[in-house]
Amino acid sequence: MRVLFAGGGTGGHLYPAIALAEVLESRGDIPIFVTGDRSVEDRAFRASSWLRFAIHAAGLTTGSVWRRLRGLLSQPFALWRAWRIVRRVRPDHIVATGGYVAFPVGLVAALTRRQLVLVEPNAIPGRVGRILARWAKGVIALDPDRLHTPRARAVRAGIPVRRAFLHIERRQPDDQPVLLVVGGSQGARRLNETLPGLPSVVKCSTVIHVTGPGNLEAARDAWSTHPDVNVELIEYADDMPALYARADLAIARAGAATIAELGAARLPAILVPYPFAADRHQDANAAKFVEWGGGCVVSESDQFADELDQALKLWIGPDTRRAAIERLEGEKERFDPEALLDVLEDVR
Repeated sequence: MRVLFAGGGTGGHLYPAIALAEVLESRGDIPIFVTGDRSVEDRAFRASSWLRFAIHAAGLTTGSVWRRLRGLLSQPFALWRAWRIVRRVRPDHIVATGGYVAFPVGLVAALTRRQLVLVEPNAIPGRVGRILARWAKGVIALDPDRLHTPRARAVRAGIPVRRAFLHIERRQPDDQPVLLVVGGSQGARRLNETLPGLPSVVKCSTVIHVTGPGNLEAARDAWSTHPDVNVELIEYADDMPALYARADLAIARAGAATIAELGAARLPAILVPYPFAADRHQDANAAKFVEWGGGCVVSESDQFADELDQALKLWIGPDTRRAAIERLEGEKERFDPEALLDVLEDVR
């Protein structure tokens, strides 16, 4: 079986597809990818051998007039390239995971009456997801109730993550946790600047700080004034499951892939939603994580540093983290890519 995945732009649109592709490959099926042409896609796929096509696609509704015009002009070429890729690959299923590049491929799937499966990883669906949901025969979504899916024959609630996250063994919590700080695939500048000055951070045995591309030197300068903290600085991490396995607590953005990976790894977390995300979908994602019992939310307000420090002080406590780990244990099935792949069988 050939399955063509289409999505990109952020880790939340890439890693669910990679999680499903790993399972398909282990079964002898053939995953093929259509992504954007940005650096985030190149990093995500540089260690893989899967066939991958790149399409330059841009949005129509955000940014300056020039940016929107450029996005409009890119659509005919993107649609033509998507049609040629689908004709060449002849997939049994097309799985759209969101982002601008998913739209032309999903539209070709609808026009050529191919089996379209939508993966919508955000609690508030994006514009592409809302459009493609109308034609999808199968849906995997963090919150399926927010989508209009008149043609769907199979609907599952969840976000697939790579199996390595599901197999992490959590240590018994103590009062000197290893703290993992990660801002998602694009980093988080304000978080990078605020964290080193928090009084409670000295209670952590180690801080593993993934700064995001281009932020390493600034983070090194910020931490240099706090020599009493044992810090490991990483600009971009290729092996996130290994870092999650070392960590006892996380401070992170609330992108779709991040909350799913935290949940699958049963890693308690303090979430700091990106305040300028479209439709404030990271706030909704964070609310889901809190609903699962995995952590708390701190917004980037004027009192951000004080509120983050208070949250860190609470979650350093082993009893708080132990209770969160137990609650997240009961949510693991919603992240299992093997279980979620049943959607493909149901729409044949």
